[in-house]
Amino acid sequence: MTNPQLVGLPNECGIRPVLPGQTTQRSIPAAAINRIPPQVSKWLPELLENLLPTTAASLRTLAARYDDAYGTNIIETRRPGPFVYEYLCEVHGADALATHYASALTEYALKFEPAERDKLPEHHQNHHDDLKRFLTQFGTGSGPFTRDIDALTRGPLAIHRQDPTPNTVWVTLDAQAWDNVSDQRTAATSLATLAALGEVFDVALVLSSPRLLRDLRRHHLEWVDEHLSEFDFAEHGIPSQQKTQCQR
Repeated sequence: MTNPQLVGLPNECGIRPVLPGQTTQRSIPAAAINRIPPQVSKWLPELLENLLPTTAASLRTLAARYDDAYGTNIIETRRPGPFVYEYLCEVHGADALATHYASALTEYALKFEPAERDKLPEHHQNHHDDLKRFLTQFGTGSGPFTRDIDALTRGPLAIHRQDPTPNTVWVTLDAQAWDNVSDQRTAATSLATLAALGEVFDVALVLSSPRLLRDLRRHHLEWVDEHLSEFDFAEHGIPSQQKTQCQR
């Protein structure tokens, strides 16, 4: 079977530094999360929950494209058939965990979103909650599916990679929590997760204080050089440092 062509994002995704009060967003934010700590498991599930309606809408767009290509009616019948196992495998990859995510998202998107949960029968509410819990913990380290960033990339981010235009996500770091982090490897994991998000979203990273900027530059210079290269640190009283070559 020849699948409908997968789209892929234009070059508008990435991480862009934003100062508090700036209004430079290119579109209405899909999600905003404030005061995120360095521990990725403490903020990523909330972000995925905020994004879930958008993720489900992206899935329905893919299903509609599949319907148009093959004359099926997945959206109306809510019976995905080969859509998950023959089409989404090109999006997510073919391993069991990625297929499990694709199957769960398809069921959630076609059956429960945007339905009002409280109007569902009780047994449907329980299944709705189970699916939502799985989808918002996938690849976060806070649930049973605790694999590394690769799981996140092959789960929800794989769906959003097909969006014709990247959604905007606003993120504000908790400056005090980042200043007090005891292990910089914990912070590095959060930054790597933000970088993964930046591959498919327009991530507006709100830089809330000069001290936070100095800490990021002191402890994570390579990440700053790669993802915040457009920010003028000198303008905000932060001396420049010798740049490092990022490895790709």
